[in-house]
Amino acid sequence: MKINEEKNMHSGHRERLRKNIDKLGIFNLDELHFLEYLLTFVIPRADTNPIAHSLLKEFGSIDEIFNANLSALMNVNGVGEQTARFLRFMAATAYMYNKAIFGKKPYVGTLKNLLFYLKTIIPPSDNEQFVVLILNKNYTVKQYKIFKGVSHALISLNINDVTDYLLQHKTNFCIFAHTHPHHSSAPSVGDIETFEALGKIINALSIVLVENVIIGEEDYYSLKQNKIYLNSDLDESYFCNSKKYLK
Repeated sequence: MKINEEKNMHSGHRERLRKNIDKLGIFNLDELHFLEYLLTFVIPRADTNPIAHSLLKEFGSIDEIFNANLSALMNVNGVGEQTARFLRFMAATAYMYNKAIFGKKPYVGTLKNLLFYLKTIIPPSDNEQFVVLILNKNYTVKQYKIFKGVSHALISLNINDVTDYLLQHKTNFCIFAHTHPHHSSAPSVGDIETFEALGKIINALSIVLVENVIIGEEDYYSLKQNKIYLNSDLDESYFCNSKKYLK
């Protein structure tokens, strides 16, 4: 096939794709056609349909594609470094968007809201991450910090760093959360030991720990609901009782 003929063919296909999107609406596309159209912004001439098929076959879903590492993406036929970086950037775009829709003072006064908020602010990682939310009196988030480099166990968390952060911001109310990527949310022995140490510190500082939650791959574990190492005297009905982590 001649170059001009191939270019015209792809141009015609993209025009039909755009018309179909205008007809259906961008939010009504399935994953394949969404990805196919997305790829046209970074791949100027090639047919993006087979590339989209290959990506979905390899990774299974849009979120897995966006969170895949560069080398894995570049192993897919038709995906070069620029395209791989573009796809990786989509995860960051979604992350920033979700953070923005909560506004400047997100309300985390229910467990449902808290879990959804944590999902928006915690970036994907194979390592455990520990989050401190500092709250206003009305249970909106004043500010937060994600402590990274926790490796695969919370026991490696530097408790002094957490203490310094709480003191620096004159904390009265806070929430602790940490992740168990690829695992159940059930607390480990190391988790419990760390929570004991943190509990002694916040008690000494007269800080109310409103909630302490572990987020697993598919579920969550509320230490408040299980009455473990919390100094909060808030009513038990403060948080709702949904047991499944919101995806």
